[in-house]
Amino acid sequence: MIEVGRILFIFLFGYLFSNWIWIPQPFVLADFFIGLITHPFEFLAASLALFFGVLLSGGLIKEFIHMLRDARKKHLLLLKMFELVILVMVFLILFQFGWEQALVFFCLSIVYGTISLES
Repeated sequence: MIEVGRILFIFLFGYLFSNWIWIPQPFVLADFFIGLITHPFEFLAASLALFFGVLLSGGLIKEFIHMLRDARKKHLLLLKMFELVILVMVFLILFQFGWEQALVFFCLSIVYGTISLES
């Protein structure tokens, strides 16, 4: 039950990040920074949503990699694989709201999940 809530929060944080960060089309870096400066509260809220979302999804990825290392527990491995498939589906849904934001969210989650592994 906790994992379902965790995945729902990952979706919520990703959705909020996608809605609060505005990326102009066609992309002009100056317009992007002006949008961040003129809307500081949205930028702060989007940064916090990105931070907490990356922490949650990176932790889920880290747990999955730990399960792969300890492959003796087959039933737990299947459960973690199911959670990972649902996480990928969440990222695919987030790509529909904003592919640039979802790509940043996804890449940072994978980087955090792999960097936080213990040897």
